[in-house]
Amino acid sequence: MRSTPWVAACAALTAFAYRRLLSFEPERSLPEELETWFFVPSESTTPVVVGLALWLLFRRADRLRALAPGMASAWPGAFGLVFGLGLHAWAIYTNASDLLLPSLACVALGCAWLWRGAAAVRVVWLPVAFLVFAMPLPAPLRNEVVYQLQLWTAEIAGWVLYFGGVPHFVAAEQVFRPEATFSVIESCSGMRSMETLSIVAVLMMDLFRRRGLHALLVVVAAPAVAFGLNGLRAVALILNPYSELASIHAAQGIAMLLAGLMLLWLLDGLLERLRVPADLPAPPGARRVVAARPGLRALAVGSVLVCACLASLALPVWELERTPPGSMRPWLDEALGDSEDLGLDRSFLGTTLFVEAVHQRYVRPGGDPILFVAVGARANR
Repeated sequence: MRSTPWVAACAALTAFAYRRLLSFEPERSLPEELETWFFVPSESTTPVVVGLALWLLFRRADRLRALAPGMASAWPGAFGLVFGLGLHAWAIYTNASDLLLPSLACVALGCAWLWRGAAAVRVVWLPVAFLVFAMPLPAPLRNEVVYQLQLWTAEIAGWVLYFGGVPHFVAAEQVFRPEATFSVIESCSGMRSMETLSIVAVLMMDLFRRRGLHALLVVVAAPAVAFGLNGLRAVALILNPYSELASIHAAQGIAMLLAGLMLLWLLDGLLERLRVPADLPAPPGARRVVAARPGLRALAVGSVLVCACLASLALPVWELERTPPGSMRPWLDEALGDSEDLGLDRSFLGTTLFVEAVHQRYVRPGGDPILFVAVGARANR
């Protein structure tokens, strides 16, 4: 497993097996793509996150090569490889590309363990954990989190306007002023800004070689800093008469991200002056230097990667039987009787996608109940 050609071959097999994570098909111009990556919470930045994780791994290449072979059981590494291969096959079979991320994490940890045991896992844990930034939240949870952030952003904007003496009224995610009404839309909720600044904080701490409590404090502070600045951004958009222009909207958002980076840099300098611990304690115990069947372990890694490549090429996709849109309302009317269609205001649904939705008022003795039923879009995981 020491030879450069073998490592290059494993890297090529991994890239081919997980090529869906690296694919990028732009649907808009480059500035519009960058804006959606920075601000729209439902947009995926998987290729960017995977690329940054590879950069973090590359920074640790010398440390991995410097590790001496140790006495370690091969079973934990073999379990990681097999479990990762199973997740990979299931992701291909169900056409769920997001499951390729935990699969890649398991395979990476399995390879690290077979390479040099627990010492190698300690070296690569950050690049592997970094992949969590590319893992999308389930759509119902994401929508709930985004909506709460919209409400809190409107409240922050309301308090700033109140102390600034600006007449206004806050209702839910909307801010009413005498001349106009402003709505805190999903891209202004701050969720993507919190994620982006957290990514920057992790990269900054690794680049500055911060560790321990020092790094933890900076990374934990990043979401709070991003959300606070996002509230100020909402105020700036409300007070700016040209806020409806997309270029102004994007420029203010990027300016707030740069301000967040500056605040994190200042926090890092303050923690350094306060001499906050920046090193992790060394793991106890000495390691025995013993040969550990490198040929057999290399064969296991190569076999799993070849199987993953074959699965990505030959495994069929599971096709679910789908109920055609428009079939739910007649069934409900037949079961529940006469009804009145109340319509559906999709402006309040944001990025929530439904195959079919019914919003009806039914005539019943003692009151007219309102029923809302929606069938989720399976592709919007």
